[in-house]
Amino acid sequence: MKNVVFIIGILVVSGCDSKIVELLMEGQSVHKTAPGAKIAATPTWYKTKDMAATLQFPKGWYENTDEHPYELQCHSELRNMTTGVFVYQMVDLSNDYTPRKLLDYQINDLMSKRKNTGVVEKETTFKDEGKTITQVVYSGDKGVSKHYYVFSLIEFGKPELPVLVTIQVAVPSQWKKSKDVLVDIIRSAKLL
Repeated sequence: MKNVVFIIGILVVSGCDSKIVELLMEGQSVHKTAPGAKIAATPTWYKTKDMAATLQFPKGWYENTDEHPYELQCHSELRNMTTGVFVYQMVDLSNDYTPRKLLDYQINDLMSKRKNTGVVEKETTFKDEGKTITQVVYSGDKGVSKHYYVFSLIEFGKPELPVLVTIQVAVPSQWKKSKDVLVDIIRSAKLL
């Protein structure tokens, strides 16, 4: 314990970010922000690659500019939360491929790549500013870490409009703090 206090003391004296010190003192893991990432100083709207939608992310989040499968992916500054956004143009899909099937596909695909999976929060559906949002939370192990995975389907009220499927990731020990942040991001979704 003395070693931990000594190390945290060195971090404080050396000018380490107080939030990192606070998380370390709570026993939380801290991941380094990607080099060159442009951290948002205020809440920021990020657009999907195809310019179909935009979502607002809190201060301290940044867009992942590395290669990834999403139309948009953003991380929190300490990388303890992530949001990935898929955009589907329903007019481009066969008639039997429903928004619900898109959500189920993403859940099944990701959970098939995790171990010890299970439902943390049952599926809920709610309306918000003309959108219908269906959401379910799973847990799963990836390597030595356990994560919570929030899957959301965002429908904008008309069958000809795009739908969004989002996958958000958080660490279980910070779920109470993370949940509201992640829901606010989803509720902010708008079509352009």
